[in-house]
Amino acid sequence: MRQRPHLVLDGLALAAEALGADRAVVWLHGDDHGTAATLQGAIAERHAARLHEPTLELVMGPSHYLSGESSAITRALQGGPTLPTARRPQDPRSRGPRTLVHNVETLARLALVARGYPPSSTMLLTVLTPVSRMVFEVPRGTPVVDVLEGAGWLRNGPPQAVLLGGYGGQWASWRDLRSATFDEPALRAAGLSIGAGVVAPIAHGACGLAETAAITAYLASMSARQCGPCLFGLPALADGMRALAAGDASRRERAQLLEDLRLVEGRGACHHPDGATRLIASALETFEHDVVEHVAGRPCHESGRISLPVPGGHR
Repeated sequence: MRQRPHLVLDGLALAAEALGADRAVVWLHGDDHGTAATLQGAIAERHAARLHEPTLELVMGPSHYLSGESSAITRALQGGPTLPTARRPQDPRSRGPRTLVHNVETLARLALVARGYPPSSTMLLTVLTPVSRMVFEVPRGTPVVDVLEGAGWLRNGPPQAVLLGGYGGQWASWRDLRSATFDEPALRAAGLSIGAGVVAPIAHGACGLAETAAITAYLASMSARQCGPCLFGLPALADGMRALAAGDASRRERAQLLEDLRLVEGRGACHHPDGATRLIASALETFEHDVVEHVAGRPCHESGRISLPVPGGHR
């Protein structure tokens, strides 16, 4: 949105016109001031050009992890709290306003198709590096090794593991990914998913359990607090992961962590707790050897430091 704001706004205007929508809104996190300034300038340019299109609005939501969830956006735009709705089927007889939520990439691609470009088979990936992040547009089916090499991750040897899909995603060992491709059906067949397109490798020597504990603590702090799994389950999972990462968890406490996972998974009012359970379950499998060592009181040397950009984490 910072580099091609009008492409995104073109797509938004086209979608609104096709649907006969009475509002066309760009929703941003409240702390994304740079993008907000770019979009305000672009919207002003469109007003000055007197384009025949629906009025485009810019709305700043809270700076909260859940404020980008589609049902939270819908709820906020209808005057409610910026929180996800309970996952229950929508009543087809409901006469309330309907809201269609699109991501930026979809809107930009819609604008390109409207300009006569053929539909693209590429995908956007955001790869975290030790010092920054890089965005790649690659053909679907591109080998994972090619993308990580382009991001500089293979200069000193391959990573230990990769977190796919962001904070609510899944860990996968390099052994499982070195011959894989960024093809969603193929990844799903292997029990994985690229999700939102976030690729977060960690180097050998990093503690995957500590990284997971930091992310879980953040997810617990960002919960909607609308149900028991969010209010009580996520903090319990965060405490269990914190103890495991520090090497303070007994075998009994490890068993309790597994039981908490079972109790929380799929039982939240929204899908937020599922991201945490998916993350932890994949960590326990991917870093199985480390789990054994930590339970034995022999934590990784880097268990007190994390490399991923987790708010509140110690880097």
